[in-house]
Amino acid sequence: MEKDSFIFYRSFKEAIDLCPEEVRLKIYEAIAEYALTEQEPNITEPYAKLCWKLIKPQLEANWRRYKNGQAGGAPKGNRNAAKRPEENNQETTERQPTNNQAESEKQTNINDNENIKDNEKVKEKEQREVSATQSVTPTRARFTPPSITEVEAYCKERGNGVNAQQFCDHYTANGWKQKGGNPIKDWRAAVRTWERNGINQPQQVTHQPQQRKTLEERFREYEAQQYTGTRHNTI
Repeated sequence: MEKDSFIFYRSFKEAIDLCPEEVRLKIYEAIAEYALTEQEPNITEPYAKLCWKLIKPQLEANWRRYKNGQAGGAPKGNRNAAKRPEENNQETTERQPTNNQAESEKQTNINDNENIKDNEKVKEKEQREVSATQSVTPTRARFTPPSITEVEAYCKERGNGVNAQQFCDHYTANGWKQKGGNPIKDWRAAVRTWERNGINQPQQVTHQPQQRKTLEERFREYEAQQYTGTRHNTI
């Protein structure tokens, strides 16, 4: 069974706008295909599947109403069928055309109210799904103290000269806590702090160049040595 047209609701567009752009066209095509031919679409993307679950109930309700209309009305026991008099439609039209029009308008209002209720349910379910998705927060990975090999490799990579053995011994002794007592969350950041503060880095010894003595300074030293030697001999 196929239809020539279908109703596209605002709630459909609002749900589709929450999806990534690359899957929106697929959802529009799925709605058109199902609404006109009742063929189940093949949807694999997670966001598209979630959106389709919100939209499909309304399309199914529209198909049920369409099939009931093609079969001559709602089945017995349905609340819509209970409101229709079990009389010949032609006779009722000839005798009470005004009543038939009023009955048709009443039935239309009932269907519209059902559509509104269905749309409200779809919106509520959609909001719950979005809220559940947004409320999920990523959990921080638990800190694991590094090995000396890991610290040594990181220090070698940065070329900072920090001694990995002393670094690990220092923080192992205080339970891997910072100076203020807060637990360390990133040991690499602690290595960079040692690097900036110059902790445990070899000190560079600077040698002052030996100054060369002038000829005058050498002559005075020679005179002083001669004077000292003469004085000792005299005594």
